[in-house]
Amino acid sequence: MNRTGTKLKAQLTCRRCRAEVVVCVPVRVASPPEVWCDHPSHGPVDKDARGDLVCPECFNPWHLSGEALIDAIEDSLRRHLDYWARVGSVELKCG
Repeated sequence: MNRTGTKLKAQLTCRRCRAEVVVCVPVRVASPPEVWCDHPSHGPVDKDARGDLVCPECFNPWHLSGEALIDAIEDSLRRHLDYWARVGSVELKCG
């Protein structure tokens, strides 16, 4: 049912222009199968010179890198597990 070490489907939404990107994010916490990635990879996300993610539409810096993104997804998953399972992905507002 739940398992750790899984990639989750995450929808990143830019606060400035509302562009959306779906990515697979590896997490270290147990998660329901409803939010597991169904592809090896979803859309790519641009990065700035520091390696932080930026919006692919308006290039707004999201100030998220690998560990910060994983931590934000895991935190949101813990707080809203039932909701994300119903929706089928974890949404994160960025920027």
